[in-house]
Amino acid sequence: MRKILTAALILFTLAPAALAVETTEPNANELRAIVKEVSKNLKDPYSAQFHDVMGMRMGEGIMQFCGFVNAKNSHGAYAGKIPFVVSLYDGAPGPRTMVPGQPFYSEKLVYMSCSMAGIFDN
Repeated sequence: MRKILTAALILFTLAPAALAVETTEPNANELRAIVKEVSKNLKDPYSAQFHDVMGMRMGEGIMQFCGFVNAKNSHGAYAGKIPFVVSLYDGAPGPRTMVPGQPFYSEKLVYMSCSMAGIFDN
């Protein structure tokens, strides 16, 4: 099981590099889907502030978006900008989505995936 998880994580981080193309800002429908997907795992979803959301086409009907979200934590203070990646398959969130609050969320993997895809600078 550990080997399968490791292989999946490697594919998650390397696949965007092989398919990297021009980045684009999300349209209104895509942004609504991204906000909905990211916000559902936050302590205070109504406080969410989204920054630097950019995406790239991964295939027919598949878009990967990376960005940062800043939202209030349990103490009512803003936690700081946290990276996320949301994949949309014909406008619906897909399996390559990693947002704060998910059990297997890894800030490092999000940075690697988005950087290799050319969405994050570093």
